[in-house]
Amino acid sequence: NLFVRVNHAINGGGLAIYSNQAGDMTVANCIFDSNNCAEGGAIRTQAPVHGHGFHLILRDCTFQDNRAYYGAGVWVHNQRITVENCLFKANTAVFTSGVNGRGGGMRLSYTRADIDRTRFLGNFSENRGGGIEATSGNTIEITQSVFAANSATWEGGGFYSAGQNATNSIWIINSVFANNLSYDGSAIGD
Repeated sequence: NLFVRVNHAINGGGLAIYSNQAGDMTVANCIFDSNNCAEGGAIRTQAPVHGHGFHLILRDCTFQDNRAYYGAGVWVHNQRITVENCLFKANTAVFTSGVNGRGGGMRLSYTRADIDRTRFLGNFSENRGGGIEATSGNTIEITQSVFAANSATWEGGGFYSAGQNATNSIWIINSVFANNLSYDGSAIGD
């Protein structure tokens, strides 16, 4: 059990993981609250090359009121992540210029993500992907999860998959999208 609150950094406001080694890391029963940074408000994890050798497991965690330009709750790049029974609530991806302000709850790029029994509630992106933004090169499976009252200024209030040039494989199974809002694709934008 860990409470990570009101931290500021360039990347990974609460926790930053840069690994090119294979292995698993489990973060369980933790609360990440009001952390602030440029990338990965609560957690940013990245590998230098594409390969998914490192596996981050988030279990029974809460991510609330975190802020970042990209991935206000969590940003995963070039790694594998499993999210089980977590809550992403009221996280904000802030737009300042260019293409930032993406992924209120999570941002995924070149990632294998398995998300199960997780709630994305009231997250906001000032650009795309209020609940989740999936850039390119992702394999994502979402099961028994809820996306409710998330919003994005432009696209994908609940979930956004990067446009026509993206190479994402996405499965959404037995999940609920309710009362999400955006200019285009309130529940799911592409």
